Amino acid sequence: MTYLVSYGCSTAAGDGVEALWKALNSPNNLQTIVDTKKWQQPPAFPWKEFQWQDRPPLGSVKDFLVAKLLLSWSECCEKLPQELKDSCRSNLGVIFASTKGCIEDYIWDQSSSFPKNSDSIYPVLESFLSKTGLSPSKSTCVSNACSSSHSAIYLADHWLQKGAVESVLIISADFIGPFIAQGFNSLKAVSPDQPKPFSETRNGLQLGDGGAAILLSATQNPLKLKLLGTSLVAVGGSITRPNSSACVESCNKALNTTSVTKRPDLIIAHGTATPTNDSAEDQAFKELFSSEAPPVTASKWCLGHTMASSGSVDLIVAAESIQRKTTFSINQSCSNDPSFLESYLRPDSKRPPSLEKSINKVLVNSMGFGGVHSAAVVEQSDDKPTATNNNTATRLFGELYIHQPNFSLQSQPDWSSKIQRWYQLDNPARSLLESYFYWAKDFPHYADLIDKSKCIVLASSGASNETDLNFAREGASSPSLFSHTLPNIRASVLLEATGWSGPLLCLQFGQRTLANGLLEACGLASSNELSPTTLIGIMPEANNGFLKTESYTVIQLTIAKEKTLLRHHQSSTSVTVFNSTKIPNRTNEIDDDMLCEWIMQPASKADDPLYLGGELWIEREIE
Repeated sequence: MTYLVSYGCSTAAGDGVEALWKALNSPNNLQTIVDTKKWQQPPAFPWKEFQWQDRPPLGSVKDFLVAKLLLSWSECCEKLPQELKDSCRSNLGVIFASTKGCIEDYIWDQSSSFPKNSDSIYPVLESFLSKTGLSPSKSTCVSNACSSSHSAIYLADHWLQKGAVESVLIISADFIGPFIAQGFNSLKAVSPDQPKPFSETRNGLQLGDGGAAILLSATQNPLKLKLLGTSLVAVGGSITRPNSSACVESCNKALNTTSVTKRPDLIIAHGTATPTNDSAEDQAFKELFSSEAPPVTASKWCLGHTMASSGSVDLIVAAESIQRKTTFSINQSCSNDPSFLESYLRPDSKRPPSLEKSINKVLVNSMGFGGVHSAAVVEQSDDKPTATNNNTATRLFGELYIHQPNFSLQSQPDWSSKIQRWYQLDNPARSLLESYFYWAKDFPHYADLIDKSKCIVLASSGASNETDLNFAREGASSPSLFSHTLPNIRASVLLEATGWSGPLLCLQFGQRTLANGLLEACGLASSNELSPTTLIGIMPEANNGFLKTESYTVIQLTIAKEKTLLRHHQSSTSVTVFNSTKIPNRTNEIDDDMLCEWIMQPASKADDPLYLGGELWIEREIE
């Protein structure tokens, strides 16, 4: 079982959880009018955001994000009992959840080139670890759009259940600068006045700065709060619109546990206040609970949409609601949409008499672009944790595919009828689909690998650098370009082509993104419920060390515990997990160039196994 040990945050309400709770229970407006005169594409109305109160006008966004994460981590540590402060640092995993990281630091420099395989997310994690002195046993970055925090929680729960680590620190942060702001403005998703979740007059979201730190553990339960269930469901079909059926599936999976009843006492909704989001969520709650839905509230009316941090902030709010035995309202001067449930809490709502005394279980819902739907359930619990270690050595088998597609973005592909708006795809997404249909044609059993996969890990090396640059340099006004600046989006078109749905994790790790993704895919595939897991790597080619944007290599490795789940061809590869006592004394970490060089070698070559790190080798199987 996974337990919520401690947390801290920093939002437009100020630094700390107490400032957050006070703001949510106050009608005060935290919006700030932003000077947009120097923006490439200024909005047609006065631009408002929910900004950090001490945000500097200039300077390094990376440094500022790290400073806010340090504040959140400091608050998190202060709440820990002394005997837990040291124990939670040992055998620790760290996950950084972010949508665009420190993109503002370099995206507007028209003369800049992006180094191959760099991204705007990993440098924040790297700096945070350096400043805290933490040396985690495992670490990665998750970029699943606005569901990044929940996706990180899903991965952290897996690490803890497998016994890979004893504690996991999830940090999350996003800075709302011109890049993200102009992107959402191009989508026409922003309200010109204020966000009004679940209101008949709702007309869009507003964005907000946010950072948070959440510490989870498998062996400690000081707050008497456990993570009852987590879920992650990604579907294809629409990049920017939520899917109510997927939302129902996600919530059901998080709620469907051994608990006596799956009905929560309270729901913290995603509640962005866009017409499509709120309608999809309300429809999902109706299907889940009929007319007897629990009370529903949301935080984005007060804090703005804090992007990747929104899930962490809402999980903190859920924990506070349980501990304080009270909650907050959607405190706007507007009424609920009459077509919606009557469960949404407003200042003048008649609350159920038992609500203030019986908040013991809270469902927190989250949704993100790219068809990502996720949920987490927090419950009060007196459990006494017992340490478990399921991280036993396992032999894994993999089937490997490699393709370097050659195409023109302007040419209509043979598969165009299977993808909505195929002509809006960027180079990485088009490369992935060209590879998928190429493999499906040449290897009759190939499509079964995707169908059978229980999880997909996307290692998008270089993230979305090419599309980021194109969006900025073309005036920051194209909605299709902006949607593809989210790294996880390139996988959503594969889901649309295949009809696959399930857990999808987009991981970034600088120049070790593919190697890190392979390590995580092996860990996921070693569990019965997530075997097979498919790793997809989209690798930009290099030109003197810098991004050569017109050329990508796509790598797919499907990994399973049982060889019978795969049908090997001549370039298949096996992966083996050894006990640490059997590993030679090697301390070097491979980067993506080294891994790609090994992968691209002819399958018939009897090369030495490649040490990946931790307890993992990868060796080629000669048949």
